[in-house]
Amino acid sequence: TNEWRTYLQQSFAANKPWDALAREILAADGIDDKLRPAARFYMDREAEVNRLTRDVGRIFFGVDLECAQCHDHPLIDDYHQSHYYGIYAFLNRGYLFEDKKAKKHFYAERAEGYVTFKSVFTEESGRTGPRLPGGVTVPEPAFDKGQEYVEKPRGNFPEPKFSRRRQLAEQATNGVNQLFNRNIANRLWAHMMGRGLVEPVDLLHTDNPPANPKLLALLAGEFVTLKFDVKALL
Repeated sequence: TNEWRTYLQQSFAANKPWDALAREILAADGIDDKLRPAARFYMDREAEVNRLTRDVGRIFFGVDLECAQCHDHPLIDDYHQSHYYGIYAFLNRGYLFEDKKAKKHFYAERAEGYVTFKSVFTEESGRTGPRLPGGVTVPEPAFDKGQEYVEKPRGNFPEPKFSRRRQLAEQATNGVNQLFNRNIANRLWAHMMGRGLVEPVDLLHTDNPPANPKLLALLAGEFVTLKFDVKALL
């Protein structure tokens, strides 16, 4: 925990761009000693995929999808079960790997595993690949059986040639995903002003509009233009 806090403090003190920090956290596996603290986000949650899905949605995209795990959200029309499982599909292949020789745990990833879901209300079912809210399904390359993993992985555990988790990190931070951009702009505003333009800060949706929509759009757009420079935005 102390290493995690120090990592965050040093990152903000050095004015590490927010997109770079978010990428480090979302893509972390703990292999690189310099970035090992970033893996605490996954490892402290014991790689439990539902907990990770909820926290990734809430913290990085400003959408609390917990009530969409078993069905479309009963109160928020924008939050669908497919949104929950779209994020879930980026993470469902992750697991804690113990390197007994090094006496360390890492956050590893399998090369297989698909996601289906079924509503407990309507009995409707579906299958989804990795997809962010407001985005499109990430295409996944096909590999011949036995060729899905890197021949010489960076660690002592199998490393897939195609990492859904690294795709999550890239898709979130590429400047295109509006939820990611608006979420951090809103959170920084809330940090400075004591209240977000959208409040609560993790309930961004149509029926909970910003107090000043043009201002939030301006801040989010300028933050991307500034290449996610936190100090410049503040």
